[in-house]
Amino acid sequence: MSRNRKRLGKRQRASHKRVLLVRQGYVCALRIHPECPVLLTWETATLDHIVELRCGGTNTVKNLQAACAACNWSKSPHLGKKRRWNNVSASQQGVL
Repeated sequence: MSRNRKRLGKRQRASHKRVLLVRQGYVCALRIHPECPVLLTWETATLDHIVELRCGGTNTVKNLQAACAACNWSKSPHLGKKRRWNNVSASQQGVL
């Protein structure tokens, strides 16, 4: 198994989470659940894979986005392999 497919360690997960929250302006990337707080805190943010690991995705920051737990856990698997911030690229949102 390649290094990027392995489970993230605690320090690496914290580092990725910090980068993603700043990159996204502390906003939930998915915003699909009615209980979504929209603005994330360190405690409410979870890491979500854009391309799932089982579909060949990696654990790199490029393939991760921060989402609230409600949205991350309620998304359905038929949203497609490549979800990216409600179909708007990061550069279009002005966060990169």
